[in-house]
Amino acid sequence: MFHYSFWKRAERPSDSPRASSLRQLVAAIVFVFLLAAGCNHHGLVGCNHFYPKADWKTNLQYDDGEVKPLYISPTGCPDIEVRLNDKPFHLGFDFGCSKGFQITTAVEEQANYTVLEETNTYHADGTIRGKVSRIKVDSLEVFGDRYEDQEGTLADWRIFSSLPYEGLIGLEYFAGCRFTLDYRRQKLGLTRRPLPDIARESNDCLFIDLLDPPDYHRHGVYVLGQVNSVECVIHIDTGCSVTMVDPAVVTPAQRARVDGGTCSAELPVNLGGFAFAISGFRVDQIRHPSPHRYPVRMGIGSDLLKHLVITVDRTENKNLLIIHK
Repeated sequence: MFHYSFWKRAERPSDSPRASSLRQLVAAIVFVFLLAAGCNHHGLVGCNHFYPKADWKTNLQYDDGEVKPLYISPTGCPDIEVRLNDKPFHLGFDFGCSKGFQITTAVEEQANYTVLEETNTYHADGTIRGKVSRIKVDSLEVFGDRYEDQEGTLADWRIFSSLPYEGLIGLEYFAGCRFTLDYRRQKLGLTRRPLPDIARESNDCLFIDLLDPPDYHRHGVYVLGQVNSVECVIHIDTGCSVTMVDPAVVTPAQRARVDGGTCSAELPVNLGGFAFAISGFRVDQIRHPSPHRYPVRMGIGSDLLKHLVITVDRTENKNLLIIHK
């Protein structure tokens, strides 16, 4: 469940009893309608919810050739086509993968690669997650850009996921770009051209400064925000299928509604001025080191991002998150 708003509504003056009763009747009818429909512009976000307009291509001035297919994996995370030694694979467009690429045992027989050595893969806090093989491919091609002699890893998909997936590609391949993810329309805008100044004047977008990513995750996406009115860092991770919240910012009343690790209570969030509330989030300790004096207390996953259209702009040394209304 996901409620959102870009503003706070002003309180209205009290009216006559008759007008008040009429408003209550109308409100009741609307409430019943929303229960039946499952959503509306300012309420629940569901299969028929208000979704950002499709003209982000025009607003951000992407050329036709800069709008690419975006594939949604069985886990709900976004994939793009990447060619390894001229063979196509759907690799995760993963904000949590900063460097290199990964293929998994789900496609190891289809891929051509050279094994270099066995090594460890790590959790964000530096603890060992499992064993992987470091590999090399002669070429990696993504959206027409070709890279020779690229190193990556081969991993058992079970280390990272409950469902098979083909692999991941790091954001280092898109350094200096701006890119727009539109889950529902399965489109990805990608360009190295800077954002036109006129786009900053649009009322259709909310511009949020991102935090400078840390050295260990040079291309990660971090925002300063609030969870339950507590100042913290929020990590945006397209490669995570479930939004996670640290128990340190979960109230006792919310903890009482945690079942199997998932909380059904409503949680207010403010993401750089974009205010919303969610439920159905995962409660678990977040060990992700922070790039700021405030700790990381929330990881926004694709289960929430699929309700939004977002752009990350890193052209000309910018570091912006753009949320489309």
